[in-house]
Amino acid sequence: MKTERQPLPRAFIIIAFGPLVGAAVMTLVLVTAMLLDGGNMRHLPYGVGLFMSFGYVAGFLPALAAALLWRFVPPDWSLRRRALAAVLIGAVTSAVLVWPFMALFLSFIPPNPLFAGLAALCGAVALCATALPGGHR
Repeated sequence: MKTERQPLPRAFIIIAFGPLVGAAVMTLVLVTAMLLDGGNMRHLPYGVGLFMSFGYVAGFLPALAAALLWRFVPPDWSLRRRALAAVLIGAVTSAVLVWPFMALFLSFIPPNPLFAGLAALCGAVALCATALPGGHR
């Protein structure tokens, strides 16, 4: 008797891979800004590793909240409505829930709208990338 493999639960995918996607977006934006600013690229490999690891940890709480909220999105909604819900949920959870982490570990960075917008972008892209493909719950 052959058993069929069950897909990973969507909440697990959002929580495990969402912070990775968000950290990659954040790293791409920061490296691009550094290149455009004419920054020193000598330490770029260390910076990318630091951005990715720090971003993954910072994105865990927003990913957890987004996965919980995603459970309330009806599966019979059209792709357009689910994509809009993913953008809104990902953006709001990331923009709001990254601040406690930042305040705890980087108290010298005051809250500012630019960073909140960047965190919202990372969360929106991350939730769209992890919640929408396949249409599974």
